[in-house]
Amino acid sequence: MDEALILAAVDLSGRGMLCWDVPMPTEKVGTFDTELVKEFWLAFTRKAGCTLHLRKLAGENSHHLIEGVFKAAGRKPEAGGGPDRTG
Repeated sequence: MDEALILAAVDLSGRGMLCWDVPMPTEKVGTFDTELVKEFWLAFTRKAGCTLHLRKLAGENSHHLIEGVFKAAGRKPEAGGGPDRTG
């Protein structure tokens, strides 16, 4: 992840939507097309029925940005995505 900083927010609303603001500085990382990262999250949000905001706050390396996106998004369900058990 190094210099990359990604902001993620999720709403388990039943409505699938991706708000993507993570410009990639390169088109490829090795042979991997960096455009596929956004396509993955589009498919994920539509199938999961969640709204997901992903925004790049800092970073210059495409590999680190991709890693940061998955780490930031992966922490959200753990942090606040369960059923409300308060009453």
